Amino acid sequence: MCEGPFIVAVVSGIFALAGGFLGALLTRRTEYQKWLRQERSVAFAEFLRQLNTVVEKAIPILCGLEPKQQQERKVTELFLGLKAQEDIVRLYLSPTGRESFSELIKQLWLLHSTSTQAERRIKGVEDTLRNIQSLFERTIDGQPAACRARRGEGKNP
Repeated sequence: MCEGPFIVAVVSGIFALAGGFLGALLTRRTEYQKWLRQERSVAFAEFLRQLNTVVEKAIPILCGLEPKQQQERKVTELFLGLKAQEDIVRLYLSPTGRESFSELIKQLWLLHSTSTQAERRIKGVEDTLRNIQSLFERTIDGQPAACRARRGEGKNP
């Protein structure tokens, strides 16, 4: 006759423990996602800051009177200075995001060659910077490429 209250107490205790465990697990996951989003934001912001500095420094070099070979060398040195931060950013991107990002950086570098017309360079740089920004925003928002494709946004920026 005493078994009924005992069973209720045991079952209640098991559910309380399971609820506590599940709550701790969800909290841990949420905190990790928050931390990851924050780290991504810091890495992306630093990269964008450095990238804008490179672009600002490249324009006067390309408009200068130095020989084209010297201009190319100086611009190449500027972009190579971005490599370390670029590698850090790649760590926070999905595999498809990494490929898109690498392609955008290569495109941006090519736009800063001495053979690129100034008008094309300006438009291309604006578009490429916008696409990099968009890639970073989607990554921070946590939207995988498959979800964007279902909504009709496509995989690449």
